[in-house]
Amino acid sequence: MKRTNRITPLLLIVVLGALPSASKAEPPGYAEESAQADLDHKQSEIDRPIYVDPAPKNFKIQGKGARVKIRLVLEKSKIRKGDPIRYRLEMTSVGTEPYLFGEFSSSFFKTGRVPSDAFVLLIKDSSGKAHSAHSPRSSHTDVMMEEIKFPPGLSEADKASRVKQMQREKSAAGTVMQRLSPGETLHTLGDAPGDKFRTLPLESYFTAVGTRELTMVFRAFSKHEVKSNGVMLTIEP
Repeated sequence: MKRTNRITPLLLIVVLGALPSASKAEPPGYAEESAQADLDHKQSEIDRPIYVDPAPKNFKIQGKGARVKIRLVLEKSKIRKGDPIRYRLEMTSVGTEPYLFGEFSSSFFKTGRVPSDAFVLLIKDSSGKAHSAHSPRSSHTDVMMEEIKFPPGLSEADKASRVKQMQREKSAAGTVMQRLSPGETLHTLGDAPGDKFRTLPLESYFTAVGTRELTMVFRAFSKHEVKSNGVMLTIEP
């Protein structure tokens, strides 16, 4: 017969109570993640009045749960060959529950560079073939640190600590984290104060005449996509 050892729940409580209490061990990287999360939260409070518009009085719910709608707007529907595209992107919470949006380190709403971790811009030509637009630099370079000059006499440990803190601050500055209540809209900023549109940085602007359709795709999860309205852009000589 196989021998088994059984301990009653009461006895187990007594035994555990007699053991010296041990300090709760945090998982690896917890302190770093916590420090970054604190800065991200502070940044979200700074960003909110700048990037988020309140719900309009005539807002109507468009579905149950947490849902968003993406809207792409072009400043001009017709441009000359080689001219840049100026646009505005809006993300509106349209469900019955708040929508939690988070894009880290190099959010499209701040850098404007595509593709990002969450946004892809599709350009469809007259033949119906669509391709993804690309910005001249990959998104991770937008948060690279510049050369740091330390005051004399600083220890290596203090230098490392200061670099780490600057990296956290740089990452938070490029992060967008917002809780969008129903009707609230997260939007991009213009090229200048008071400007509603900004220039789309592309590897090359259009040099061939014709009409194209632009669509922004938000990839919230691996199997979930939200597409914006399609906007038509005509390139003239």
